[in-house]
Amino acid sequence: MAASSREDQISSQEAKQDQTALTLARAPDVNSNKNYFYYFRKKGRFLACVVESKTGVFGSTFAHSLIDTLYVISPSTDYKTELAQSTITFCLGDMGSEQGFKILKQFIERLHKLGILELHENPDAVWFYTTNGGDQILNSDNYPAAIQQFLKNESAVIDEIIKSPNLGISMLIEVGCGKMVNLQLAKQNNIKYLGLEISPHDIRMARERIVRAPLQYKDARVECIDILTVKKSDLKLSEEEKPLLFLPFNLFGNIAPIALLLARFRRLGIDVAVSLYKTDDRTKEMRKTYYSNCGYNQLTEHSHPTGSYFRASEGLYTVAYDHNYLMDLFEAFGFKASMINAGDFGVVLYARPLPLLDLKANPLPVMRRPKNAGPLPAQKQDSSFSYSTMLRIIAGMALVWSFYKVLDDIINSKKFGLTEVCILAAGIGAALEKFGKFKQQPTISTQLALISKHPTLRH
Repeated sequence: MAASSREDQISSQEAKQDQTALTLARAPDVNSNKNYFYYFRKKGRFLACVVESKTGVFGSTFAHSLIDTLYVISPSTDYKTELAQSTITFCLGDMGSEQGFKILKQFIERLHKLGILELHENPDAVWFYTTNGGDQILNSDNYPAAIQQFLKNESAVIDEIIKSPNLGISMLIEVGCGKMVNLQLAKQNNIKYLGLEISPHDIRMARERIVRAPLQYKDARVECIDILTVKKSDLKLSEEEKPLLFLPFNLFGNIAPIALLLARFRRLGIDVAVSLYKTDDRTKEMRKTYYSNCGYNQLTEHSHPTGSYFRASEGLYTVAYDHNYLMDLFEAFGFKASMINAGDFGVVLYARPLPLLDLKANPLPVMRRPKNAGPLPAQKQDSSFSYSTMLRIIAGMALVWSFYKVLDDIINSKKFGLTEVCILAAGIGAALEKFGKFKQQPTISTQLALISKHPTLRH
């Protein structure tokens, strides 16, 4: 026991040195553009990015620059855009594919280079949660009774999900695991445990627990992995593994950009459970008490259609997302999502990835082109000769030969009745339309009629 106590003291001293170094290495302030911000929402079945002006006016030059940016990222894609007085909306399509994720990532990087941050993005989040701020907010001594009950209800819901025989969960992956906070959930269900953490102190403490009792923690491991950059290969999962990715204690409300986070979830292709606060007034008061207990006295609370958030001068910035907004966003990323009640103050969003959408069968929704946007740069035409093209040529030749024979029979038999003429005219018309001779482009009225069927596309 004395040796173990001595190891803990040394580890604690080293951890404090690490924390001091992290505090001194705080990230510099981001050169943010205070006139604009962006957020994501669902448009039809797809993901849309909305860039909004805080001044109420969106500069046309800046709008054109963003449109051209998307063209440079992916010249072969015809992006649908909609420009209003204070916003510009881009329909980015399905985010489950490698190409979709690449486009999303590069577009967000471009927005950041322009100094435009996501609506709830906190540049100091990593600094805050790896220094004293994170210690205070995760110190159980600061938990009011309502928070303790919130965590018990959260665990009960996750336990129920793991026990569901239809899901076959074989591993619990806890994001922001600390010192393996929810390891007991995995142990009591006899499944494996993987903790993901970015705090050096917590990773060290968790790994020392495993080293000291290897038999007790034989199915547990902890990795230093940022959930915003994680790849499936980083998780080192076996083929037969059926993991559940778990974000406890409203952690989701402290990570941004959430579009990159959801895209990562989709690419991992595994089930996700997200514990969230409710957004009613009673829960807001509970959260205010909790944050005050942590020593954050300069608290301010704000509301937005996407959710309610608290911030403090000490670096706290935490969001309780609107549940309908978040459900729609998960569905836009290709998940089937449902909400499970977790007591008076919380819910658990459970999401399962759906198969990738076929964009040929499910085209992007029609959206209005900005009137003053001007033409986009000419796109390269696909000159490849496909099998479908060859088959159309063969079918066309057969069709022409058939009508030639019909016409020859009519001429030789000199049967020029009304029936024959109608059949011949209908056949020729169908053939010409098949090959695009009479195929008209959609008119403006047709496009407006399509737009009218999608209320979310109108302002």
